[in-house]
Amino acid sequence: MANIWRSRWELVAQDTAPESLLNQLAELHIDFFGAQPLDEVTLTFEVPYREIKRVRQILESRGSDLRVCRPKGFRPRILQLSRRQMLIVCVFVWAVLLAVSNLFVWRVEVSGNETIPTGAVLRAMEESGAGIGSFWPGFDSEQLKTNLLLKLEDAQWIGLNYNSGVVYVSLRERRKIPEVIDNDEPIHIVAEKAGLITSISAKQGQSKVAVHDTVEEGQLLISGAAESTIGTTRTVHALGEVQARTWYRMTAKQPSTQTMKRYTGRRSMKISIIFGRNRLNFYPDSSISGDTCDTITMDYHLCIEGVFALPLRIVVQQYVYWTPVERSLNVQVQEEAAQQALMEALKQQLGEDGTVTSTSFAVLPRDEGMVVTLAAECLEEIGTEQPLTAEELQKIQMDNTLGDETTND
Repeated sequence: MANIWRSRWELVAQDTAPESLLNQLAELHIDFFGAQPLDEVTLTFEVPYREIKRVRQILESRGSDLRVCRPKGFRPRILQLSRRQMLIVCVFVWAVLLAVSNLFVWRVEVSGNETIPTGAVLRAMEESGAGIGSFWPGFDSEQLKTNLLLKLEDAQWIGLNYNSGVVYVSLRERRKIPEVIDNDEPIHIVAEKAGLITSISAKQGQSKVAVHDTVEEGQLLISGAAESTIGTTRTVHALGEVQARTWYRMTAKQPSTQTMKRYTGRRSMKISIIFGRNRLNFYPDSSISGDTCDTITMDYHLCIEGVFALPLRIVVQQYVYWTPVERSLNVQVQEEAAQQALMEALKQQLGEDGTVTSTSFAVLPRDEGMVVTLAAECLEEIGTEQPLTAEELQKIQMDNTLGDETTND
């Protein structure tokens, strides 16, 4: 480490008596170090920067040949730089521009958002005057947070942090309030689809079916009209779970050919430079050739994370061209593709709670492909809420009125 800062000269000298040369330097109290012989008459050594004139005089008096004389260390480099004034000016101007640039917003990073789109946050920042290119020290952070909360209704808390041209926006979204069930609201639970009941649990209301019963779509499962202990009928919000075996039959047509991509080997590239809000395109137009192509977009920011960020981005769009080609599929591939599509469609209908207990497939060949039929048995929740009709409520009221008159008589 000391050699990095020590100013010195590295010499390669040719002398008839190298040992005598070193002895003479020592007698004259001239420091030298790193002496290494290269051959019988040549050696390399280093001397302090201030002693170079005396060493040259000694070598000349001895008739020695100084083959290499190279400065090393910190001081020589400073002297070299001092002769390059334009370089020093450029470095100074760059440092000033960098310092000034860090006072402006050149990028906004959003985190913590799950349901709120990032674009909505960026738009709210723009509308609040804190968009790209804005002067960050001119903003009141607390006032900006308030403005953002007013514009983003689903945000519960917002944190702002600024570092080297980048604003980091942290969000905490509002928790959705669980739906409150009104126990007095008259609600039936009816069958959403036909099935064979495997279990029923009525937490509130009166069961109208039993295990092993077959029910049709729309049939009443748990009634919201329950008899009270005094013989009258009261309306409640029926609650419960009804599991049933259900059956599905689905059909998919699978063609015998599939459109594939055949890459032509042709590529093209478009480069753009974005400075702040201005975009400079290095291509004549934005249209793309009629051939189908894949687009690969690469975005490069001129920044060092946590150190600086400049308002300069380089956007490179690469286009890889291909043409569509029809490829024939063998029977097994056709069948597997159709089966996979049918199973995905079945799972979408079942939802997260339903399970598939058994499946079978039937294949019918056709000239243009095949028709695959799925027969599946599932286990799922079939109950769904349905409000009592006005006629049902009126009948319950009339029955309760008649019951009260009979009791009074």
